[in-house]
Amino acid sequence: MSEDKLVPTVRTALAVASPGPWKLRPRDVAFDQWPEEEWDRRALGWSDGHVLQFDIEGPAPVFGRGDFNGGDAVLVTHAVEWLTSLCERVEALEKERDHERQAKETVADTLTSNIKWQRGRARS
Repeated sequence: MSEDKLVPTVRTALAVASPGPWKLRPRDVAFDQWPEEEWDRRALGWSDGHVLQFDIEGPAPVFGRGDFNGGDAVLVTHAVEWLTSLCERVEALEKERDHERQAKETVADTLTSNIKWQRGRARS
């Protein structure tokens, strides 16, 4: 997908998908020992070959919003691709911002040094 179409496409998919809040509900009994606020982190970091099952709780379909399942399916189907691309764009913008910040600091330092040099020269 072209860069200029990504954000409008994601926004359209979000508008059609079911609104939140969504909640992860693990089925595995091991999650009972952890507080609910740790479930996402634990689910993302779970390893050693265990297969966990989850229920996803969300809002009921809103009447008149169109196809509840279809909108959600489009969003979920493309989530990895879209999020990867959006993360790459954010990282590129952060890199550009950091470069510009460094350039401004360099200019400011140079100007400060020049002003100090000029003042010292004027006093001599």
